[in-house]
Amino acid sequence: MSRNNLIICPIHMKGNVMMCDNYRAVTLLYAIYKILANILYAIYRWKTYATRLKGRPRVRWEDGVRNDLRKMGVTNWRQRTQERKQWEEIIEQAKTHKKSCRAERRRRRKKIFYM
Repeated sequence: MSRNNLIICPIHMKGNVMMCDNYRAVTLLYAIYKILANILYAIYRWKTYATRLKGRPRVRWEDGVRNDLRKMGVTNWRQRTQERKQWEEIIEQAKTHKKSCRAERRRRRKKIFYM
């Protein structure tokens, strides 16, 4: 777009409305371009708030499994993974253990909510 295509809108600034010196000429297209430029600049400057930390995760999946098995009192879990039947039993115990933990948390929340 060139300057010949701009729309000039007079805006009254101060004083007598009948005098031309009391008006300021504003180009509407320039204002729109300025608004869009500010929006694009804000998008360009934007940074994510939640970023993943670099490096190894502090807690691995295996650490979570190890902690759950420790809570359940399971020893020699690496050897038991090799024996399919024993490992299936341990998994079923873990599932019921997690369900009971969730139910206990729900009960606590309800108790706190209704007190």
